[in-house]
Amino acid sequence: MFARAVSSLSVLALAGAAIAAAGLRAADVSGDKLAVGVLRRDGIAIPFATFDGKRWRKDWPEPRQTLDVPAALSSVPSRWWGPFKPIETWQAWIASEPARTLQVRQPDWYDAHCVHQVGLRTDYRSTQPPPDPKAQPYPKDGLVVSPPQALGAIDRIDIVPTGVPMPAVVDAFNEAEHKAIRRFEDRGKHPAKEAQRGAVPLKVEAVYATGNAAATRVYYFEVSKQYDSADRFNDDARLGRCALVSYGAGWFTRDGNGPLKPLGFDVAVVPCHRETIRYMFPLGAIRIAGRLFWIAQWSGWDYEEYTIVEIKPEKDRTEVALRVWGGGC
Repeated sequence: MFARAVSSLSVLALAGAAIAAAGLRAADVSGDKLAVGVLRRDGIAIPFATFDGKRWRKDWPEPRQTLDVPAALSSVPSRWWGPFKPIETWQAWIASEPARTLQVRQPDWYDAHCVHQVGLRTDYRSTQPPPDPKAQPYPKDGLVVSPPQALGAIDRIDIVPTGVPMPAVVDAFNEAEHKAIRRFEDRGKHPAKEAQRGAVPLKVEAVYATGNAAATRVYYFEVSKQYDSADRFNDDARLGRCALVSYGAGWFTRDGNGPLKPLGFDVAVVPCHRETIRYMFPLGAIRIAGRLFWIAQWSGWDYEEYTIVEIKPEKDRTEVALRVWGGGC
């Protein structure tokens, strides 16, 4: 589940008691402990988080400039596994494919932008064309978990056709953009007046969704407006003159065929090269210990991280349960 993402905006809050409706209720993860990771297209799994029955934790080391790669799975330090013994097999959830079992062959290392990381080389073979080995962020194919889970405990996050922005999305964007431009104008004048900004169409760049469409479904939108006053803005001598972009992302829910309900939205004003923007690749939604979490990668030109967000309907919001640095420059 990947395509785009949220900007240097922080992870936006999910809210609304409607999220607690039957559409988001399903079987919990079997057992009260879980290890999760991301699967690279080259077959390396990165086990970035473990759930110990109460909370998410990061036991696997983050990337670094220099590292020692364990010679074998048995050589991996026990503290890297958290509440688990060495994990030799993982269950992979890849797009719409049935869940499959992967066998670990050995620890291995890879480049994570300007640093290096240790992962687990598996027997996975992607059906997708191989990318450039130097591609950053390196393409990911899905989520890996251990122990294996039944369908219903792991939800796939759908990529929804973008289309024309709905009124609720336009209204949420306009309100958030107004606040973002006021913050921007603390440093300098925005080149487009308010009337001009209203005439620029809002582009939907990506939409993700999960949940039962017949009950309650959660949506995540990424949208933008680009202004044409390139002669009025020069952000970086390296990149030349560049128009401004208002980039927004936010969450909505819908009960059945009802209207979209905004649950949180934010906008950042950035140069058109979008160097500071982070894009989301949703990996999956997991239910464990009676709680619901979205898991995703956020990445940009020279940065990536893995984030676990807990949906807390009883408090009308979400919280970042864990954020793990995946590499950068």
